Amino acid sequence: MLSDTHTHTYYSPDSKSDPEDNIKKAIENGQKYIAITDHFDHGMKCGKSDYNFDTKKRNAEFDRLKDRYEGKITIITGIETGQQPLRDVKLSNAGKLTEYDFDYVIGSTHVIDGLDPYEKVWFEGKDMNAAYKRLLETLIANALFWDNYDTVGHFDYTTRYAPYENRILRFKDFPELIDEFLKIIISKDIALELNTKTATRVEPDADIWKRYKKLGGELVTIGSDAHKPEFVGLEFEKYAEFLKSCGFKYTFVYVNRKPVAESIG
Repeated sequence: MLSDTHTHTYYSPDSKSDPEDNIKKAIENGQKYIAITDHFDHGMKCGKSDYNFDTKKRNAEFDRLKDRYEGKITIITGIETGQQPLRDVKLSNAGKLTEYDFDYVIGSTHVIDGLDPYEKVWFEGKDMNAAYKRLLETLIANALFWDNYDTVGHFDYTTRYAPYENRILRFKDFPELIDEFLKIIISKDIALELNTKTATRVEPDADIWKRYKKLGGELVTIGSDAHKPEFVGLEFEKYAEFLKSCGFKYTFVYVNRKPVAESIG
């Protein structure tokens, strides 16, 4: 099975997963790597808790686990950073990334115009066209504004929570905006994540992935976004076939911030 590049543990405020349980599940799946990518999202809260973690404590635990599971699996010490086109957010993220030499950095858009689409209020007064147009405009702004990350996490995040009957983000509805976004990340050698947590709720549009490939995009990561151990590697066989059907031969994991190819088969 392809390796999971997006998982969370109890160092993320929205997860209770023991890191070791995630690792054991990845080994059970036959994965060669697992990336643990806990949240850092400036200014966001989960209840009373910040989307932040004690870097020293977390990575000391991960170092012990790396020793314990050496030869069985490679544990990638990652982070999922929340992106907004705002200077204070960028400075905060830059400060967090100086705390440790992370192997892998996901850049994700969780906040659009000050609100997380997880909260249904974000969709109020917007039809699907307006909501997805604003998502894409924000993805473009973030792609232009941000550097020092390796992959775009769940670019279609908003579709998870959209209240519309047919909520697929389709290339044919926004070709110019999607092209602009894809061209920017390709020019910066930023990968595009296929997030299976989103995909199992809202099917990805193959035309977006085929367009990414046609424009020269080769760097693809696949992540479950698991917040519980049982979801590590969620539907990877299905979505490996999806990627293969879109013309991709490899997905990538990042070790020491460098892409390592894994054959889709």
